[in-house]
Amino acid sequence: MTNDDPKRPFYKNREWIRSVIIGEAVIFGGLIALWGVLCAIDAFIFGGMLFYLHWYRYFILILFLPFFLPVYIEAFFLQIVFNIRGEEMMLYTIPMFASLVLWWIFLGVVLGSVIYRVRLNRQRKKEREAMSKKTYKSCQSCAMPMKHDPEKGGTEADGTKSAIYCSYCYKDGKFTDDFTTAGQMQEFCKQKLVEMKFPKIVAWLFTRSIPRLKRWKQG
Repeated sequence: MTNDDPKRPFYKNREWIRSVIIGEAVIFGGLIALWGVLCAIDAFIFGGMLFYLHWYRYFILILFLPFFLPVYIEAFFLQIVFNIRGEEMMLYTIPMFASLVLWWIFLGVVLGSVIYRVRLNRQRKKEREAMSKKTYKSCQSCAMPMKHDPEKGGTEADGTKSAIYCSYCYKDGKFTDDFTTAGQMQEFCKQKLVEMKFPKIVAWLFTRSIPRLKRWKQG
């Protein structure tokens, strides 16, 4: 099992840890950058007067709401519920700051997990596309060499050629037989080869690889 295997515990998955670090950097870096941009706009365009406008203060409160949510909640309870104001609020500065940092870390973990999931889905999509483009020398259902197939492969539901199964086994996106096990396919192919005057030992050699083919590995 590789270090980036999604089945590993999250704290041992290096790819997840890297994604969380990116998430934390985005959260903390984004906060600093956003505050810097707002301060620069106020200083160089409005001459530092924006922060004296009530509507701008409310705008800032709403803009930073997702990032400062714990502080808003704690301030609400302290001032409205417990009627703690003024200098008494200073006593709660450190706990409020600690909860704020923990909240930012939590947001970074959530964002990092989302980034990891997106990257993982992209990786799986690329793997599926690579598998679909992979060509096989023999049919992955009956083991017949694809070069001996007169139609050079079966067909998918949309009419495109299949690079995995031959035309005898696969048509219009479905298998042409009702076999559920590799053993059934082996017996069928052996009988066909014997009917074509192949010795039984040769029929056995030609069909012994069937259980290892893609169709039967997938169950």
